[in-house]
Formats: sequence, structure tokens, C-alpha cells
Amino acid sequence: MLRVTTSAFLLSQVLLGAISALQLKPTTLECTGKDAIERVCKFHNLVLHGPDLYWILEGDDIPSVPKIPMTWVAPEDHHDMDKLLKFANISNLPFDLAHANLEVVEDAVLWNRAGLLMNLGHMMGEMTGTIHGLICQHLGYCKYAQRALENDIQVVFVDDLLTDDTSRTVSQTWGCLSQKPYIERAEPLRAQQVLVMQTALAGMGPTCRAFYWCSDPSVQRKPLPQELMHSFRDRMCDCMDISPTAPVQARAPRVKILQRAFAARRSFLNLVDVEEQLKALQHNLPFTYHILHNEGLSLKEQAHEFASADILVGMHGAALASMVFMPIHSVVVEVMPYNWNGNHEFYEPLAKALSPISQLQVLGLDTVAHHQAHLFIDNIKGDPAYLELLPEEKLALAEHGRCPERPGHPCGMWWMHESAAALDVHALEALLKSSMAEMSQLQQPVWQQQQAALPASGHTHHGVVLGEAPAGAVHRLQNRSRMLL
Repeated sequence: MLRVTTSAFLLSQVLLGAISALQLKPTTLECTGKDAIERVCKFHNLVLHGPDLYWILEGDDIPSVPKIPMTWVAPEDHHDMDKLLKFANISNLPFDLAHANLEVVEDAVLWNRAGLLMNLGHMMGEMTGTIHGLICQHLGYCKYAQRALENDIQVVFVDDLLTDDTSRTVSQTWGCLSQKPYIERAEPLRAQQVLVMQTALAGMGPTCRAFYWCSDPSVQRKPLPQELMHSFRDRMCDCMDISPTAPVQARAPRVKILQRAFAARRSFLNLVDVEEQLKALQHNLPFTYHILHNEGLSLKEQAHEFASADILVGMHGAALASMVFMPIHSVVVEVMPYNWNGNHEFYEPLAKALSPISQLQVLGLDTVAHHQAHLFIDNIKGDPAYLELLPEEKLALAEHGRCPERPGHPCGMWWMHESAAALDVHALEALLKSSMAEMSQLQQPVWQQQQAALPASGHTHHGVVLGEAPAGAVHRLQNRSRMLL
């Protein structure tokens, strides 16, 4: 017991000595980019004490800090970095450095999540990709877990605290950026803690993964370069223990239908009809199908479900962001809620950004007539735009799904997002046939390469002649391709 106590005492003395020996240096700043839109900055020796970010001054002169945008969402611009800074003289700090709960990190990235974007699609498909681009390009953190835990980058969120109803799958995306637990500036428990960031990256820069916000003329940002999107996919796949370069395999295509819970909205109302159509189609085509329910699954479990799908059918929504885990040459069928028919521009940019490595296809499919849709009117009654509608317009919306056409009174952008709808089974069958035909064409060269690598007599493995099975498979694929086309 005496040895343990002595060791603990000596350790405490060492830590106190290290803290007292730490000499804070004045904060410095270096930025790239010709204007606020392109600006990315590195703060050196920036301090976070409780919720306050301190620029450490050596004298009395307060520097002029340029505008440093931290998000593409206009309502959140009060969290721009230049508006968050406080200034403290190194000789008169607002905290006791010698007795503080002190932590020093080599590298950190400061980020504003923008509360209205807290769902999996926005987090993984947009924000996580954007942050990856920043820390890869400016700090060299391009891979998952490329450093030891103590040397990994520190993620610091400068916005308000996450709400209690935030999906756990959303929070799990941040673990793919760093093994270190993220820090929330507004967390009350941090009141007595001091974080010294030797280098803190802030600012969005000229590129952005978010569609469609970043393509808005008021945002003026460009898509992430493909090489950064490829390394982003590699990072996420490594984080989820998925091979990002799985080769195309000749097999019966694996079809998955993503069914959302009815209470979550945007679910398929005629899933029984869909299953009957799939079973009938199986009499003519070799494929498997599975009804996938994402509720309750972790991000990793969802990722592996997507990674084991060749064709995935789902209503437009956040869960489709997991398409980044799907195999090369796979297909996503994005079904739009009623009254959004024809508006298939959400996940196509993500698929395009991942090309040519993943070569994903996103195909659009519309739902059927309004009498086979269910609009969750209760969810939109509090919208100011809805309250301004005339009684006959509200009735037309509820009974016929018809948006008002008066100038200045459009449907709220997300109103029809709140609908469940019937899937057009005949249109789905046509898409499945064409997708399978294309897959069979892509699979033929794979089998042919395997054939060429084998001796004419074939090799046996556990009693199976390897040279014969691929040939038969190619023949079946060719026949299937001709039949479908």
C-alpha cells in the first residue's frame, strides 16, 4: 500500500511540474484563401476554457481577425469563428493554469454542426465528408486511425449542445474522424477544463460536400475533388471494417428493400404487393431479396447491410447516405415521396463524387397516385406557411396532395417529405431487370479473366472443378442478359 501511495504522489508531482513548466505562447494565425468563401485558417496556441475560446495576447493590441465561416447554413453564421473569439493577456489569464484540468493537443479541428442538419444523411453524406476534406488537405489526417490515440486529431464543436433525440448513428459518424472523443464547447462539465490547441483548424474553404446548399449561388462553393471523396470513402469503409475495393462478383444479385417505420414517415404502404412482385420475378431471374429495417441498427450494422447489397431500393431519406459502403457497380433506386416525383437530384451528386472508383448508379423512381399516399398533416400544422393557407387550399392539400399555386405561397419544401406512399411495382420490376442486365454485362469480363488464369483442365478444390463453374455462370449470365435486353 505504501508503494502505491508513493507512486501516486510522485506521479502527481510530475504532472504538476509539467503544468507549471508549460509556458503559454501568444496566439498566432495563418490563413489561406483570397476571401471569406475560400478562407481556411490555422490558429496556433488557441485556448478553450469552458465555453470560451481565447486568443492569448502578449501586449494590449487586439488583432483584427478576418471573417472565418464555419458552416454553409446561413442561420448559423453567428457561430463563425471570428465571432466566437475572446482575448486574454498572457499575464492576466482568466483561469489558473497551474491548477486547471489541463490538456494539450497537437492538432484540432473546430466545426459548427448547424443544429438543423442533425441526421445521418447530412452528417455522413455531407458534413463528415467536408471535414474529412479539410483535415486531410490542411493537416494530413487522410486515413482512419492512422495515429495512436494520444496523437489523433481533436474534434471540437463550437455550436450548441446536441439534443437528446439526436440519433446515435449520427454521433457514431464522428468516431470515423478521430479516435478521440469529441469535445463540445457548450458542455457545462467543461467549465473548469482548459484545452490548449497547438494548431486549431477553422473555416470551410472553397469546397463543400453538401448538396444542394453548397450549389446555391449565395454559398458559392465547389464540390470536393474526387481524390478527397475517394479517401473519404476509404476512411469510412476502414472505420466500418468494410473493404472499399471489393471486386465485382458474378453471383445472383442481392436486392434489398429499405423499409422505414411508418411513424418515421416515408415508408412503403404496399410492401406486401412489392414482395409478391419480387417472388414472381424470381421465377424468371436468379436473385435474392431482403426487406431491410434500419431502426435500431448501429451505423456499422447499417454499413454492412448496404455493403452486402447489389441493388438497394429505398424512399428518399437520410439512410441512403450509407450508399458509400455499397460494392462497385451497385445500384441505388431512390424512390421519391408523392409530389416530389421527378426530383431525383439528391444522391446523384454523391454517386458522381465517388466515381470513377465506386461507379455507383442512382436511379430515380416515382411513387404512384395521391390516393395511395398518406400525408402526415399533423406534422406540418405548425408551419407558418401552412397556417397562411386558405381553407380550400388546406383541404386540397389533405385530400388531393395538391400544393397551393399562388405566388409566394408554395408548399413548404419538406411537406411532401412527410408522406408515406405506394411503390409502383411494375416500374420497379423494369428497373430491376435493366439493372440486373447491366450487372451481368459487367460481370462477364471478371469471369473471363478468371477463366484465362486457369489451365484448360481446371484445378480442383475440395472436389469442385474450378475451371468449369465460371464458364457455366458466364453462359447463364449471357442468356439472362439477352433475355432482359
